[in-house]
Amino acid sequence: MYRLLSQPLKALTLLVSSLCTSIVAADELDYIWFSPDVAQNINILFVLDASSSLVESYKLKFSLVDPYLNPYDPNAAALLATKNAIESKLVNTAVVPMTLTESHDSWHCPVDVELYAEGYYADCPVPYMERWFLQRIDVARTVISDVLPALVGTNVGFMRTGLNNKSFWRWYADGGPTGINIRTAYPDAGQTNNGAYVIQAMKPIETNEDASEIALRLDQTYVENILDANQTPLTESLFEAFYYLTGQKSIWSKKAAFGWPDEHLDDIDTSAYKNENLNLNYKENITECSSNHIVMVTDGQPTYDWHANSEIQALTGGSVSMPSYSDSYPERDRLPEHTLLDELSGYLATHDVMPDLNGEQLITTHFISTWSESEARTILDEAALASGGFHKALDDVADLHEALQELLADIKNMSKPAIGYNVLTASSSGHPINTTDEAFVNIWEMKAGHWFGNLKKFKVNEKGELVGKNNQPFLSDDGSVNPNTTSLWSGEVDGHSPTKGGALDHLSSFGSNRFSIPQSQLIKNTTINQTTYVLDADNALFTNADLAVETDQDRKHLLKWAGGMDIYDIDDDKISEETRQSLGDQLNQKPYVISYFNGSKAHPVVFTGSNEGYLHAFDSSDGEHLYSFMPFEFLKNIQYMDSSNQTKHYGLDGALYSHDINSQSGSAKTMLYFGLGRGGSSFYALDVTERTQPKYAWSINNESPGFNRLGLSVSQAAVGTIKRSENDTQDIVVLGGGLDPNMPYSSEQQLGNALYIMDAATGDLLWSISNEFADINIPEMKYSLVSKPILIDANHDGFIDTFFINDIRGQVFRCDIVRTALKILDCGRLGVAQYENEDLVFTNNIDVSISSGLGGHSRYQFIIALSSGNRFNPLDIEEQNRLVVFIDDFIYQPPEGYQYTNAGSIFPNDLTSVGGVLDKGGHRGWLFQMPHIGEKSFAQTLIFNDQIFMSTLTPPVNSVNPCEPVHFGTASLYGFSLKDGEALSNDQDSYLLWSDEARGLPGSPDMITRAASATLQNSINIGVDQTNIDLDDIVLFRTYWYQSR
Repeated sequence: MYRLLSQPLKALTLLVSSLCTSIVAADELDYIWFSPDVAQNINILFVLDASSSLVESYKLKFSLVDPYLNPYDPNAAALLATKNAIESKLVNTAVVPMTLTESHDSWHCPVDVELYAEGYYADCPVPYMERWFLQRIDVARTVISDVLPALVGTNVGFMRTGLNNKSFWRWYADGGPTGINIRTAYPDAGQTNNGAYVIQAMKPIETNEDASEIALRLDQTYVENILDANQTPLTESLFEAFYYLTGQKSIWSKKAAFGWPDEHLDDIDTSAYKNENLNLNYKENITECSSNHIVMVTDGQPTYDWHANSEIQALTGGSVSMPSYSDSYPERDRLPEHTLLDELSGYLATHDVMPDLNGEQLITTHFISTWSESEARTILDEAALASGGFHKALDDVADLHEALQELLADIKNMSKPAIGYNVLTASSSGHPINTTDEAFVNIWEMKAGHWFGNLKKFKVNEKGELVGKNNQPFLSDDGSVNPNTTSLWSGEVDGHSPTKGGALDHLSSFGSNRFSIPQSQLIKNTTINQTTYVLDADNALFTNADLAVETDQDRKHLLKWAGGMDIYDIDDDKISEETRQSLGDQLNQKPYVISYFNGSKAHPVVFTGSNEGYLHAFDSSDGEHLYSFMPFEFLKNIQYMDSSNQTKHYGLDGALYSHDINSQSGSAKTMLYFGLGRGGSSFYALDVTERTQPKYAWSINNESPGFNRLGLSVSQAAVGTIKRSENDTQDIVVLGGGLDPNMPYSSEQQLGNALYIMDAATGDLLWSISNEFADINIPEMKYSLVSKPILIDANHDGFIDTFFINDIRGQVFRCDIVRTALKILDCGRLGVAQYENEDLVFTNNIDVSISSGLGGHSRYQFIIALSSGNRFNPLDIEEQNRLVVFIDDFIYQPPEGYQYTNAGSIFPNDLTSVGGVLDKGGHRGWLFQMPHIGEKSFAQTLIFNDQIFMSTLTPPVNSVNPCEPVHFGTASLYGFSLKDGEALSNDQDSYLLWSDEARGLPGSPDMITRAASATLQNSINIGVDQTNIDLDDIVLFRTYWYQSR
């Protein structure tokens, strides 16, 4: 039989960019990293080689008879087999129909005649013969089109190389002389049909239909109209692509008079130009903070590719050398020094190509080639290296499909992923008084349009460090994630990766151990993990309406995902019928541990929610997947979990909290409570008394009777026991109304301005408190209550007497269990932390302490501290924020009518500014104005030994790069005497204890304890920053107690 012990545990939240060591609190990520102002679009511009060699026969395979009329002819059969082999590699034919067909012409020279080439320029002394063959360009077009559905969620455009052949025809007309400098002997006067041209303007691929439309456009504009002697101008084409992406005017006029054939002019997508005029500027395609890529696909070396050299040299300062005049093909660039391709690609990747936009806009160039000469491949190797891009060198154009898939995955991975860590420390013994010796880490990542999540376990050593199996620390000294750590549930090095090891190694196979209860089936005290509620495609209990789809086929498809199948192939391994290797991201979620006891041995269970919509439960000892539960609200979100959806969807985003209560039958129960946070308004309670048999206890939402003011359930619940009468006790849940979805964009809040008190076992509403139409009406309660209520047992009898909560505008409310003949609960407003003309935002929890001797009094008083800071706009530099400390003299019963002053509540004018003269007779508290405009606090204060500590962030005046929003400014720690706000240091005018560059949003100050010491180490940390403040004059000792209910 298991006995339960819920643990109060410490948690730490981090976010790490994989490309730097900056760290930010994950629950602020919504407003910093993924701000709509800095959302990162992925732009991919393909530049396709259209040289004459591409119309030659693929692998020189051809048939001299029609293969469909003569399928048994050996050459015809070989040609059809080659075609079938290519088509077998296509994966999106249901979206992009196959268009690979045989070409037919009469240019075949009999095999017994010596010839120089198979194609246009074979010197054949006898009449040509008919042939059927596959053009190389047909193969390339077919493969590229088939890959287009993989680009859903990106912006895509296509260019093809121009003729670039005027110099060639002049050289050819002169008999093809050798031993001359062809580059100076045959210049293109007026620079005519050079570079490349746009056949598909940049456009977002949002659906498969978009991909199909672009494929049709390629069929119409890429395969046809390759004319005699089309050359391969790679550098010129890259230069033209640069001008196109940045909205400049081409140096090559697109007119027939300048050598452009009508066929090519007709193929140009005029929507790429301003006013659709071919000879005006291109439209700009790069936006602030976009990820920009050019992908060049070519089958040959650069030829006649020097007509933009002077412009490129003026831009990059690069130099170029000439091939040997005696070279058999002096028009070809054989070595990197013959071309400016690497100089140009390197320049685009390292220089801001759109300086008028905020941030730094760069372009990365990638290459796919089918050159056979290894020496020539070094040209593209060097160009890719200079750009930081990739070069996929192929021997067969048919391999283009796999190469494109790999390249697109690489491009998406280059988009800077956000990696977050939410850390919870615990004691493996299950007893809160024992040494903390293990930690559980929620690790998540957004990469390539997908959100990945994992849960990992680490040890905590005597120094308080998180370490893995190999004793490698989880974090390096500079705060970056150590890539060499092996977490305790893993068999390989995995510490830095959200997609390896940890709980993912122990997930149940798809179609099992994942459950949900449809709304129509929700009955209190229902066991969750029973076959009836398993998420599986064959479970007809879940209807089309439950998943918000119209067809049974769609319903079954989405139920496969809900059951754990990787239907969207998030790991990009081309296998969808496998278990999905992700828990879903835990953006605002910390793990939560409940310890179960069998005799004296603890068997903890680790819980975590995720934005895929699940509550996951794992055995803490070995990572065994116990079960996953999806509230019914998230079944309809499954259709949005594909990477093509650019909107962030939230799931089980609220904090977890457990509490032991007495059931109606008198037996003890352990309840797990959670809101959906940004995932919705619902609030759930599960009975997790049985370790592996969770039960749905109850839930509420803003459609439940009496709860119509519930906003997004971001407020963490507080649970305690009240005494209704001498012989009547009741376990209650106190819950703030949450966040109005219109906040912070509207000052008028229709939701969230309420406080609810519920029966902890049943969810029945006991009292509602709001500004009107509630059980208790407080006219001033007009704003969202997003913080956690603070419950107080003032007389230490084990029952809640008073609780406090603040709203988002800095009002502090107090409620009391009064137990009079007329009422049990009474509430009112205690104070207001800002003046009427201010616009401060208070999203932090208040900090409440009981002390004596403050304000000239010897009796005990409540000390209520609250700091301001707008986490909806962390980098704002307009408001002057403050720390406010209210003193409430009424510990055991509130003042009559909650009249603290003649005006009723305590206002800022009633408080003393630090450094001022205290009114000893009527001291209501004090306030501290943060020294810097824009400086703000994002966390609860720390009250410690009649001292109060506050962390702040001062954002930079000018961000280094708005596309890199992890540059935060300065973190600071302030300290004050609790009773009067005086400075702690000898310098009475200095309240600043520590300041340094911010590695993230500063968290609540923490007093750090040594693992093996009975005394407190006098050190304060804020988040991941160790301040090393000298507080050696404070000597405190641990006091141990253990209370079992």
